[in-house]
Amino acid sequence: MRNRFIQLLCAWAKEDESIYLLTADLGFSVLEPFAQAFPKRFINVGIAEQNMIGIAAGLSLMGKRIFVYSIVNFGTIRCLEQIRNDVCYHNANVVVTIVGAGLAYGLNGYTHLGVEDLAVMLPMPKMKVLSPADNFELEACMCYIKKNSGPSYLRLSKGGEPLIHSNYFHIEKSLKSELLPDINIICHGTILYEAIKTKGLLKENYNLNLGVFSIPLLKPFPTSNCLNLLRQSKHIFLIEEHMQFGGMNSLVASLAASLGPDCPNIYAYALDEKIMHLVGDQTYLRSSFGLNAENLLESILRDLSIAAKLEV
Repeated sequence: MRNRFIQLLCAWAKEDESIYLLTADLGFSVLEPFAQAFPKRFINVGIAEQNMIGIAAGLSLMGKRIFVYSIVNFGTIRCLEQIRNDVCYHNANVVVTIVGAGLAYGLNGYTHLGVEDLAVMLPMPKMKVLSPADNFELEACMCYIKKNSGPSYLRLSKGGEPLIHSNYFHIEKSLKSELLPDINIICHGTILYEAIKTKGLLKENYNLNLGVFSIPLLKPFPTSNCLNLLRQSKHIFLIEEHMQFGGMNSLVASLAASLGPDCPNIYAYALDEKIMHLVGDQTYLRSSFGLNAENLLESILRDLSIAAKLEV
């Protein structure tokens, strides 16, 4: 996904000389195509993420359109004050682009996990938040950023993610479907792959039909589409590679609560504080928190069984 991001950014930069890319001494073997094609518009600020955001905001206020690139926690939590005061407060054209979303850098331990970033970026004023699941969703996110100025947060995984969609993804169609089953999964980011695998297992082994919906644009949130989906569903399963609170799960749950007696049954699967003490690759960590397809299958069957008993 990060390599495709650079390809798309290079294509955009050929058309728009205001595009700059800043990095804090990382992205080697990824950012070289941009650095070589546009050496005067590529700045390595060194290991100084807070300074990088300040420089980005300043360049933006001079009429430039800036992308900054970093690992998730270094590009968000480390420099949150600068994002809030220098970028958001001035509505600067800065795209905070991070890699390592969720559990992607699990082998590096908790310091490199992106599991609270949405809780701090979603409340930022004027900040748009995008979390693509594959390269097709990434292209849609880049088109959205291109059409909409101001601060954006682009949340990428690492690399080697499978293509999930077969063609271009339309952001405006998120959470829309003409044929809607009673049971639906909502997720964002690369965990979509596990959700689709879960759907296949439920259909193959239990003849159970589920809808799976991806939300690459978390802010502004597709509130109207989400409310329609909630109203037409009996069971909603939320799957998120993030802490339980402050991310997509919280956004959807708050909308569901607003429906009162028309609220469907909501089940939220996410991470908790135990993640601080675990180290392993993304596959291992997803399994440890029940976020792989096999464990999600068991959890969904268990929760549907409990719900059925309560209805009797």
